[in-house]
Amino acid sequence: MVTIGDWTTYTNTRALLANAGKKGQLYPDFTPFSAVEVKHFIGLYILQGLSPSPQVKMKFKPHHMDPINGNDL
Repeated sequence: MVTIGDWTTYTNTRALLANAGKKGQLYPDFTPFSAVEVKHFIGLYILQGLSPSPQVKMKFKPHHMDPINGNDL
């Protein structure tokens, strides 16, 4: 079974192996992800998969502003 902690460790290790967070490299201001951030990203991917919209930012508008993609939650 894969846990959120495993995904967090994999993501951070993969970034560190690519030299993220080091001066002169790609993404010099990288900071490791927390487990809560990874959980939020996964939730956003699931929400986009269940109810696709052209832009993810459209999901954060209230339903009365965007009746097709809006979300009151």
